[in-house]
Amino acid sequence: MTTQSTRRTFATQFTGSVDKTAGIIRGVAVITAGIAKGHGEEVDAVTLSQVAECARSFAGGLKVVDRHTKSSDSIFSTTGTLRNFRVEDGKVRADMHILATEPNRDKLLEMAETMPDTFGLSIAFSGPTETRDGRNFARCAEIYNAALVDVPAANPTGLFSANVEVETEVKVDATGAGNFPPTMTPDEILKQCGALIASATTELASRLANAETKLSAMEGGMKSATNAVTECSAKIDATVKEFTAKLGDENKRIELTAQTVAKEFAKHVGTSAGVRTDGAAGNGTPPAPSAADTFEATAKKHFAATKSQAKAFELSIAEDPKGYAAFRAANRDIKFA
Repeated sequence: MTTQSTRRTFATQFTGSVDKTAGIIRGVAVITAGIAKGHGEEVDAVTLSQVAECARSFAGGLKVVDRHTKSSDSIFSTTGTLRNFRVEDGKVRADMHILATEPNRDKLLEMAETMPDTFGLSIAFSGPTETRDGRNFARCAEIYNAALVDVPAANPTGLFSANVEVETEVKVDATGAGNFPPTMTPDEILKQCGALIASATTELASRLANAETKLSAMEGGMKSATNAVTECSAKIDATVKEFTAKLGDENKRIELTAQTVAKEFAKHVGTSAGVRTDGAAGNGTPPAPSAADTFEATAKKHFAATKSQAKAFELSIAEDPKGYAAFRAANRDIKFA
């Protein structure tokens, strides 16, 4: 994941050789690999390669100005150029060519020869921040210039400019021992540890804030989902009730229709011929079931199978229309179980 492009100024001290006659300081350190204190960023091999590639794009060399301030916008703040960029020993190195007309040319050459650990170069560049495995790495998409700045001598690998300092990553083993350079004083070690703790605290606070923001968004999403489910369930319940009511009305309509049809049918067909309605056969034998009794038995049979009175009447009428006519003529009623 990458964030938006950021402009940075990275500083490191001078190292290399001085050619006073030609006005060249060879092998100056342009940027050094390490951790960016206060920025939560690191400079790795990719950063070094990108810085070198961007710097090589200037045909006449990368401009060197005398400071990182607004006054450096003036073309007359130019001190020289950086050329012959290469990556070696965890640094981007170049040769600094000082202008012959630079008023402080001799002084700068003397300082580079006699006190190179007291000042250095700070490059201004921009690019995204690449986050990988919880670590942020500076990336260079465009480089603008290099400025001469004061650099503390305590860090042997060089430093960023005043607002962004580079430090060597401190690794602690299981015994609690670290990899601090043996030349560092206790006060310097404590200062560096304090800076590491402050940087880690800032980064942790930022990550916690991001986590809280994401958690709030998730809670909001869950609440919306719960409301949607509740609303959907209510709509389903209402639909089921409406369908059940319509189904009941339809059954009643079918039953009424069947009864109406039966009445009309009875008017035209009448009762079954030769069937007595008093239940007696007239010859001393048990009376045979009447047509009405037969229809009732048929209706109960169909009700037992369908569990629907309307359906039972419908099937029985279709099966025994004359029996149904006799049933209606006798003004009978069926008590379904």
